[in-house]
Amino acid sequence: MNRLSEQDLRASGAMTLPVDQQRRALEHRLELAKERLVADLSRVSSMLKSSAGSMRKNIVRAAVTIGGLLLLGIVTAVVRRRRRLVWRPL
Repeated sequence: MNRLSEQDLRASGAMTLPVDQQRRALEHRLELAKERLVADLSRVSSMLKSSAGSMRKNIVRAAVTIGGLLLLGIVTAVVRRRRRLVWRPL
C-alpha cells in the first residue's frame, strides 16, 4: 500500500483536508465498533453468569434427587431384610 509522506501532504494542502476527514470518519467508525463490541461482550458475560447459575441449581437438584433415591433404596432394602428375618419360621 502506498502512503504519502508528511512532506507530500504539507505540500499539497488540498489533500490534507480529505485525508483528515476520512481519518476522522474512520476513527468515529472504530469508536462505534468498540462500543458495540463492549456492549456485546457485557451481554454475553451476563448470559454466561445466568446460565452458570441455573446450571448450578440443576446440578444441586440432580444430586439431591439421586441422594434421595439412594436413601430410599437403602431403607427399602433394610426393611425388606428385616421383614424376611421376622417372618421366617424357626
